[in-house]
Amino acid sequence: MTIKTGKAPIARHSRTVGFVLAGYWIVLFISTHIPLPSVKGLPQHSDKPVHSFAYMVLSYLIMLWFSARRPEGRGRYLLALAVTFCYGILDELLQYPVKSRTPDLFDLFADWIGSLTGLAGFALTRIAFRHWWTVNDEPPPEQRTGTGALGR
Repeated sequence: MTIKTGKAPIARHSRTVGFVLAGYWIVLFISTHIPLPSVKGLPQHSDKPVHSFAYMVLSYLIMLWFSARRPEGRGRYLLALAVTFCYGILDELLQYPVKSRTPDLFDLFADWIGSLTGLAGFALTRIAFRHWWTVNDEPPPEQRTGTGALGR
């Protein structure tokens, strides 16, 4: 068994991913806690796709940050789900004192659907781009021993 000592390619970007996640979360918080302008003529529940999309991106970024910091471990999915579910509840409750905003159970359901979609999207990304999370301990070509393309 080979002990892998290098870092996965995604791990090199953990700080950048962390800054993107923090920035996105701040913008998301601010945008959900400012008074909305009055818009007439929109159908009821027309904001649900926006909620789902916002939480899909949030859960995806959380998983990307978790996996950049520690590429292994299945508990991260449950942790990301718990974080986004709890934040969704808190987000809805904190809208209560904001003028023109009201906590809405349907918004919360849309948030949760978005969170699940983001986690599924991340899982598919992880499968499709497996090499981002793979530690390659093979030395660079100039440090390999032997001759020829096959190292003979």
